[in-house]
Amino acid sequence: MLRQHLEDDPSAGDDNQLRLKKLREEREARLEEFRKTGRLTPDQADFVEADEPEKGSAAPSEKNGGRRTRKKLDLILLVGMIAAIVLTYRGPKKSKYTNPNQQVFVKAKDRVRVLQMPVEKD
Repeated sequence: MLRQHLEDDPSAGDDNQLRLKKLREEREARLEEFRKTGRLTPDQADFVEADEPEKGSAAPSEKNGGRRTRKKLDLILLVGMIAAIVLTYRGPKKSKYTNPNQQVFVKAKDRVRVLQMPVEKD
């Protein structure tokens, strides 16, 4: 009885496959809707389609010009990162520091000079 019950239920792997298939179908429907309304350019569509390889097809980045689109996006990201660094850079630090080597060789007579001055009376 227990064995028959397990055979009727889909396994965890089958369940995941069904869920992924449903997600892909929903995604394709949204993508087609975007294409019809013009909210998705051909380059964007190529990049979105390149995310999922079809069975027996080339690598995702090589499908439908997805490699070019990916390079464009990488370049935009790189320019953005460089711009952020340039905008936050404030120049070299002008911090003061002490040199312990010089402090060791200093003598007291070099630091303080006593002057003999006549006393002034009002």
